Amino acid sequence: MNNKTLYLGLKNLVTSKNNILDTFLNYFCAFFKTPFSTHPQEMQIEPSAVCNLKCLMCTLNKSQNRNKFLTPKNLSIILEKFKVSSINLTGMGEILLNPYFEQLLKVCFEKNVKYSFITNIQLLNKKHLDAIKKYPPTSISISMESGLTYKYNSIRKGASLAITLNKIKELTNFINKNSLSTQIIINIVFLDFNLKDIRHIKKIIDLAFKLKINKITSQNINVMSPYIKKLYQTKKIKKIFTEIEQYSDSKNIEIILPSTIISSGKCYYPWVYPQVTATGEVLPCCIIPQFGDYDQIVKKYSFGNILNNPLIKIWNSAKAKSFRKNYQKNPLCRYCTKNQGVL
Repeated sequence: MNNKTLYLGLKNLVTSKNNILDTFLNYFCAFFKTPFSTHPQEMQIEPSAVCNLKCLMCTLNKSQNRNKFLTPKNLSIILEKFKVSSINLTGMGEILLNPYFEQLLKVCFEKNVKYSFITNIQLLNKKHLDAIKKYPPTSISISMESGLTYKYNSIRKGASLAITLNKIKELTNFINKNSLSTQIIINIVFLDFNLKDIRHIKKIIDLAFKLKINKITSQNINVMSPYIKKLYQTKKIKKIFTEIEQYSDSKNIEIILPSTIISSGKCYYPWVYPQVTATGEVLPCCIIPQFGDYDQIVKKYSFGNILNNPLIKIWNSAKAKSFRKNYQKNPLCRYCTKNQGVL
């Protein structure tokens, strides 16, 4: 049984503004892996299908779709149909590229939907800050894999660590000055290099301390490399994570680390946490677009377009139910770190 799924279900049951019975049934379906699902309580919505960087671990290709940005009108349609209590306004691309940034935040605010987003923060400007002040998000996460300049700049091609740190400082000062409740978080993706040499991680923790950021989240990449897989098999990953956690504790910074135990069948996203692309395609999760050509993945795995169809026709369509029933046989899902319980 998936204890994490049960825990999240109970948490959402208590905190959700949705119908309690519907929330219970949603997580019941996820826990027992039924083909059918009630409508989800949370979701990820992609604001941009294009990015300003070319990170080494990212598979976002140059999509041929001309509609690369989520519009306020379409966001409103999506939220009206799904009626979720919170969203992650994040996708494969960079949200700060979206020309409708302020309007998107306004839609969430007016519909009383809690929202967060992830950014590489390189493009943050006054217009973004003014929008954040008007319509404060719950949290903003900034991605970082190394706190050492040479490595950060080589991994996140097109980015500069110096710019990142200056922008984070600008953002945190702005939030404090305006007494906003928005939490700033650093998010780390574990790769071979920063697990072989955790100075890269410790330096991030040092930077977070200097920037007065008190929370760091982390995750494994969607498919384990042979090196990381071996760390798990030999249980060396536990020693590494313990050292990272202890160092973070010494700086009084909360760090959330992946599980150190690989298992199977741990994914609950296709039941409770789908992704909607910038063009309205409903995907079973936010991870599947990372497995290959963006356009081809979306075409193959979309349950349908929410902008053109009612929710009932998409969420429990024959394609959606077939995916949930057979996801353990899907080669993408089988080796996904989310399904292995270590994302």
